[in-house]
Amino acid sequence: HIFLSYRRTHYQLADRVRRELATYGYSVFFDLDPEFGLGAGNFQEQLETVLTHTPIFLPLLTPAPSGMDEIRRSLSSLQALKEYHRLQRIDFTHVEIRKALQTDGTETIPLFHHSFQPEDLASELQGLPEDITKLAAKNAKRLGDVDLFDRSLQMVHELIQRAVVEGKLGRRRRETGTGMV
Repeated sequence: HIFLSYRRTHYQLADRVRRELATYGYSVFFDLDPEFGLGAGNFQEQLETVLTHTPIFLPLLTPAPSGMDEIRRSLSSLQALKEYHRLQRIDFTHVEIRKALQTDGTETIPLFHHSFQPEDLASELQGLPEDITKLAAKNAKRLGDVDLFDRSLQMVHELIQRAVVEGKLGRRRRETGTGMV
């Protein structure tokens, strides 16, 4: 099982990532999926419950614009996260990243938008809130543009399978009862 974390303004990219990973046999939680996504009730509670039982966490790091309000319109997903933290406002992407980083047995693989250059991403990752600074140490994978998108997700698949072989996900696989994460 895979948990895909994203900002709503980039839901089309997130859905494309979900669909491509599904071709490898993965079950990818996508909150907007009408059949398997979120139901009625407290959505953040539902997200955290799903996340607790998911061995792979993929935060989608995107450039501006990252949302509907004034803050997110002008900032990338990580800049928006930092600004909400500074303003002491709840940012659900922050909550999801924190939960994943604190959950034993969850492998976090950040995916960054093809328009970010690696040096831009390094700059974006500086100054994260203290409870998610471990995100900066994770091996992030760049999503290819239209021509290289499928290949970039193949590389993510290979990284996930390597984690399976190395036994990093074994405990979670038994808990979920599936042979494929």
